[in-house]
Amino acid sequence: MSSQDDQLALGPGQHAVQFYGVDSELADSVARYLGGGLAAGDPVMIVASAAHREAFEAGLAALGCDVGTAKARGRLLMLDAAETLSSLLTDDKLDPARFDATVGALLREVATPGQTIRIYAEMVALLWDEGRVYDALELERLWNEMGARHPFSLLCGYSARLLQGDGDPAAVAEVCTLHSSVIDPEPPFSAVCAAAVVEITVPVAEAARGFPADRGAARQARHFVSDTLRAWRKEEFAADAAIVTAELAANAVLHARSGFTVVVSRSGDRIKIAVMDASPSMSADGGPPMAVRQGHGLAVVAKIARRWAVDPAPQGKAVWAELSPSPRP
Repeated sequence: MSSQDDQLALGPGQHAVQFYGVDSELADSVARYLGGGLAAGDPVMIVASAAHREAFEAGLAALGCDVGTAKARGRLLMLDAAETLSSLLTDDKLDPARFDATVGALLREVATPGQTIRIYAEMVALLWDEGRVYDALELERLWNEMGARHPFSLLCGYSARLLQGDGDPAAVAEVCTLHSSVIDPEPPFSAVCAAAVVEITVPVAEAARGFPADRGAARQARHFVSDTLRAWRKEEFAADAAIVTAELAANAVLHARSGFTVVVSRSGDRIKIAVMDASPSMSADGGPPMAVRQGHGLAVVAKIARRWAVDPAPQGKAVWAELSPSPRP
């Protein structure tokens, strides 16, 4: 197995990017990535242009995949990238709520218990080509947030011309930071890519740890997050992160009355802290979830965080907050 084959064997939660020179190079990689999923019984979703969808189908067929049967059985979902992207916009602006609703519904459509969905999507590349670089980066972040709640792996494709002076170097570096790995491009772009991002493989900036349902757990969770930020050399977030972690962990123990898992992740210049517990409600007595009362934990989180929310999970919920070094809103 080649080095690129190893890189294309993505597991749950992994989000890779490939800078490709020609369409045939991309089609070969995508076919191997998705074909491995179909062979393993994993559901597959493709969000691409008509030309790319046709090339991917041909590549899958060449690998021995029965594309027609996979489609008929709902194991292979093929969508048009432009149409799907349009469904994520409100007044021509990327809408996180519509992303959650639309992509969440698509994932539920193809999900199979115990299996990891393999996704190839190029909506980010469409945004970039339209000059909407910020929206492209934000869409990458939304995919990462969705990946924390659903078992899927994701491969994105960008043209290698971004590495030849056709893209802002800082934005290209941000693209790489938002992915868990960068697939080695074919020559002559491999050397250019290596020079542009310094290292082809970008480490996964995420750490997680479980804690019991006792009062000392909030303090332990706070130390875990502080230690993680110190290891990442992100001490400027430490004070706010400690407060947010302590409040969310305390809510999990006092209201959900369950053990909980803390996930801290880094995406560009932002830090995200998520606390997952076993209760779908914020209140132990079944009251309205996520009620923010002045002077209490969630009110403090709302003041500190750049943004925060609660997301349902199969066995409870995830309450998360995103911090940034910019002035608080």
